[in-house]
Parts: sequence; C-alpha cells; structure tokens
Amino acid sequence: AQFDGVKNLCSKMIPATVTVQGITFTPNADGTFKTTGTSTGPAHVYDESRRHLPVGKYKFSGCPSGGSTSTYFFRVLIYDSGGTLVDYMTDVGDGNEFEITDSSYYIRPFVSVNQGATAPNDTWKPMIRNAEIASNVYVQPVFGSGRVLTAGGNCFYSKIGFHVTVMGTVTGSGLSQYTKFVDGLPKALANNAVFYATNNNNASYIPCYLDSDGWITNRTAISGSYSLRFMFSYIAI
Repeated sequence: AQFDGVKNLCSKMIPATVTVQGITFTPNADGTFKTTGTSTGPAHVYDESRRHLPVGKYKFSGCPSGGSTSTYFFRVLIYDSGGTLVDYMTDVGDGNEFEITDSSYYIRPFVSVNQGATAPNDTWKPMIRNAEIASNVYVQPVFGSGRVLTAGGNCFYSKIGFHVTVMGTVTGSGLSQYTKFVDGLPKALANNAVFYATNNNNASYIPCYLDSDGWITNRTAISGSYSLRFMFSYIAI
C-alpha cells in the first residue's frame, strides 16, 4: 500500500479487532477498518494519542458515505492545553475541515456508530491532511495508535514538517524480554532503530527498538515495578 509521511496525519485508530456496544471494528493493515453490527449504545472508538498539530487549517475525511450525526460519523475534537474542549468538526461522508488556532491545542479524533444504527457495510479511511493538499485519496497514516498493549501509560505523537517525535510513559510490574508494549510507528517506517527508555525507578536506560510491525519493544527484561519514559524522533520522507 502507498505510504506518504506528509499527507495523512491521522493514526491507525483500530490496532486490533474490538467490539463496542454491539459494533465490531476490524482493522486492515493499511490503517483502514470495517464495521459490522447494530449498535446497542453509543459505539465510540477514540484515537488515544494527544496529537499537537502546527497552527493552520486541515482537511479530514474517512467516514463512509451516507453518514449523519444521528447514525455514524468521523469527528475531530480540539482541546486546549488544560483539557477543555474548544471546538469540534464532523465528517459524515463528504469530508470536512478544522483549524488549529493555538500551538498548545491538541486533537482527539474518534469514530462513532450511534445507538440503534446499523454499521455501514463499507471501509472507514480516516485521514487528516494539511488543507492545501487537495487530493483526498487515502494513504497510510504517519502515526501509530498510541495504545499501550501490555501495561499502563500513554504514547503521544507530534509532527512539524517532516520531523516526527514519539514520546510517552509506560508503567507496570515485570516486563519480559522482547515484549511489544506500545504501538509506535507504521511498519513502513520501522527499521529496528534502537533507542532508549529511562527507567525512573532505578535511573537506568532500557534499550528498546521498533520491531518490524511498528511496535516499541524492549531488548532486555525488567524485573519488579517500572516506570519508563521514552522518546524517539525520525524524519518522514
């Protein structure tokens, strides 16, 4: 599949099959996903990363045609640095736009199938791009989902120009060698690049890498409780 590190600023929102309120979300390898079922309640799936985008205007798309705010839609929520919702825009199948007016703001995209609605028999293709990019042809996202697989914590992403930074924290107790613990980057960019996470409990550095599936993975085992902080930067070309 085509990969364009500049065009799609969204994430792989569905890293694994999940059922929410009667709706099953099934991911594809390129970051798209399908939905099936009839919702027994509001079926929301959020992008868990706190994404800061440069000030400017953006276009987004990906909801299958025929959506509405009462059935199914793709929405981008905009929060200030204190976590207060300041704006949101919704795509119901025709795309839409939003604007970031302050560099401290972050976005939280999500998809929803409302209670009583039947999921569209089509593929969702979430994509966020700079407004000057006219084409809405889907390409793979530049970001991972930000989801932590085996422990608690958060994984945040930021992108300015071609420079992308992945940073976050992971806490837990006991981590065996070569454990996939955070969805890091699309596998198109993962090249077993080595970086280090700082273990706050003993001030040591834990060597980690991005495996071929785009997951952040530890090279050495950690016994007992741990609290890791990590940061990895790369240039998207």
